[in-house]
Amino acid sequence: MFDLRKYNITLEGFQRFSPAIMCFKRVLLKGSRFTEQHCENLTGYLKSPNSLLTHLDLSHNALGRSALVQISTALCDPNCQIQILNLSHNDLQSQDMELIRDVLLGENTNLRELDLSDNPLGDSGVKLLSSGLRSAECHLEVLK
Repeated sequence: MFDLRKYNITLEGFQRFSPAIMCFKRVLLKGSRFTEQHCENLTGYLKSPNSLLTHLDLSHNALGRSALVQISTALCDPNCQIQILNLSHNDLQSQDMELIRDVLLGENTNLRELDLSDNPLGDSGVKLLSSGLRSAECHLEVLK
């Protein structure tokens, strides 16, 4: 498991260390002020055929729309092995649930557990999310 706080390195240090995250099954980036640029590096590794990563915690990061677009695209990649994703406390909005719905509907997604707690999804966001959950293509087992 790689925990950015445990190793006490900066995000810039993470960028230098990031190629090694493919060797970890769990990566915890909780509250690390993840930026779009950091997401570009991370999603490249998520799509790598050599990545062992199955659990990703990006909670408490206030991810922007562009970072979420990158993450959702990576989750739909056939090489991505992510099964557990924590996006709690990221200020995700109702329009962001379109991206999550598309991940749930993706043929190649391995996602089995998703944490969206403490995000202001609103009624329209919940409806978008529900449409993905009702689909036969959705393999999600746990939703928080």
